[in-house]
Amino acid sequence: MADLAGIASGIAQQYADGAAAQNVMNRAATDAEQATMADKAALAAMQGLSAAVDATSQAVSR
Repeated sequence: MADLAGIASGIAQQYADGAAAQNVMNRAATDAEQATMADKAALAAMQGLSAAVDATSQAVSR
């Protein structure tokens, strides 16, 4: 019986370790997605600034 308890304990630990690893992977994926969204927002801001500079340049050249 002690062997079965040890095996069951080992299996339970493997499940717990797997769940912890999944949490770490999920967090990393969430962080990467947030960084991507921040990069996209920064790119949109730069594109808006570029458009404003272009419009100003065209207005000045007229």
